[in-house]
Amino acid sequence: LSRSAMAAVSLPHDPTTWAPQQVQAWLRENSFQEFVVPFATYSFNGQQLLAFSAEGLNKICPSSKERRKQLIKAIQSINGPSPISPSLSPTFGASAGADGAAAAA
Repeated sequence: LSRSAMAAVSLPHDPTTWAPQQVQAWLRENSFQEFVVPFATYSFNGQQLLAFSAEGLNKICPSSKERRKQLIKAIQSINGPSPISPSLSPTFGASAGADGAAAAA
């Protein structure tokens, strides 16, 4: 993602600080419009975006496998050299919540 693209959508340099609306703006800016509605539905933030796997994307947006691969590659390009903790990986369904975080503490 170029600096000019980031400036065009007024995104903070650190994607881990992005709010759900900023994640959606990044998706639009990078031609991943088909993922905007599913991401908005779950209100995924920047940390969750960076933690996405191909399997997770398939659960929320079963678009073409090639498009999911392209999105994962784009996410990896903004993620930088140090991957985000797997414990921040997005969860799906009614069972997701703070209980897991409390149990881990």
